[in-house]
Amino acid sequence: MSNSTKFDTNTVIHIFAIPIALLGLLAYAISLYLIHKSERYHNVFGILCTAYVSFHIQTVSVLFIWTIVRIIVHAGLKPFPWTTFIRIFSPIANSTLYAAIWIQFVLAINRLWAISYPMTYHRIFSRKNARLAVVFLWSFSMLIMVLYYNVECVRYFESDIYSWSTLYGPCNHSFFIYFSILLSDGIILITVMVDAIAFYRIVAYIKKKKHQEVNATRGSLSHDILFFKEKIFQACITTGIHAFLIAIFRIDGPFIARVTKVTYMWLAMSTLDSFTFIFFNRNLLMNRNVVNIKLALPMHNTVSISDHWLSLNTISRVLI
Repeated sequence: MSNSTKFDTNTVIHIFAIPIALLGLLAYAISLYLIHKSERYHNVFGILCTAYVSFHIQTVSVLFIWTIVRIIVHAGLKPFPWTTFIRIFSPIANSTLYAAIWIQFVLAINRLWAISYPMTYHRIFSRKNARLAVVFLWSFSMLIMVLYYNVECVRYFESDIYSWSTLYGPCNHSFFIYFSILLSDGIILITVMVDAIAFYRIVAYIKKKKHQEVNATRGSLSHDILFFKEKIFQACITTGIHAFLIAIFRIDGPFIARVTKVTYMWLAMSTLDSFTFIFFNRNLLMNRNVVNIKLALPMHNTVSISDHWLSLNTISRVLI
């Protein structure tokens, strides 16, 4: 009777995960639309944001398929090659989850470099380098996950060690679990620290220039401040979900399996992240023709102000 109750509960729980996944996909689709239509994102920052959103779309799509398959398996409608499915879909889901975390770190470095080293920004963060970074991170994360999930083991199982970033782990090797925590939680923590440093630099610059007439610069600052508000808010959401999931993991519930908790955690983090992006860019959604301040550089290289930080003595002309 208890097994039947657990079976029924897990099935119902996975059914409720479907609308969460669909909401996340819808929100990320809107995010891609905003990035594509807004001139603010027609730069290196936009390339990295597009990759970030695309990675999450792949992860949520795989989780959506994963949820459907779990319902079918729990319902016992027909035999299903579960082991083969895990070896194929787990690397696909995990790879873009890690790649999204690493891209978020690259975005943080991008903003900090733009503020701290404006004269060398375009040499480091060119469009070509941004695309190469995206391809490298996706390929590297996929390679790691393919190797990780194809270690020859007797079976795959749900690890009893805390690891929100892996659905299943092979061979009960704790080294892999801690390595995954380092590449996920560790990178997120470093990203928050980098964003905090960059945000502090912006605030310090505002205080330094508050008595000077630098309206154009203040206009550019508003874009960067908005970006960091978004990143800090996202970091708070992610940290809160992490803390909640750790607490749930420590509670031995009679009904919900660990993999179900992980699935919900992924979906909740991705969905809230996508709605956070839309919230902080809602003005772009209501008015696609928002006015952007641009800088005309020598050699006719016109770039968006949110693509870099320039000191006042490097500005040759301001286009309104």
